[in-house]
Amino acid sequence: MVSSYIMNGALVAGLVPGFIGINGLIRPDFVLNKVSFPIPTEPEAKKLIHTLTRLFAIRNISVSFLIATVWTTGNPRLLGTAMGGALFVCVSDGFVSRSWVKGRETQHWGVVPIIIGLMAGLFGAF
Repeated sequence: MVSSYIMNGALVAGLVPGFIGINGLIRPDFVLNKVSFPIPTEPEAKKLIHTLTRLFAIRNISVSFLIATVWTTGNPRLLGTAMGGALFVCVSDGFVSRSWVKGRETQHWGVVPIIIGLMAGLFGAF
């Protein structure tokens, strides 16, 4: 039997990217500054970066929606699988951050042990 604390912890961890995504939709410059992403000054390049930021924001909101929807089923193994998607997003975003920003990957990779711990709990490891 999986503890409700683990189920609810997975929900909270799953909602965080959604809040970041909402912020990215509303204020893309703020999100770009938080991850030290260089914002171009040319209007066309800036428009492209804002568009890509909004695409990533929608991706984050979608991941959060998926996790919240799976959480409502009460199935811990299914929720653990959905958290695997969030794990993949964190790891891949860390590599993108490392290649483009030359750092700040720990903002993404720091969450990986938390997600792995939640996944282990959801799959019944403890």
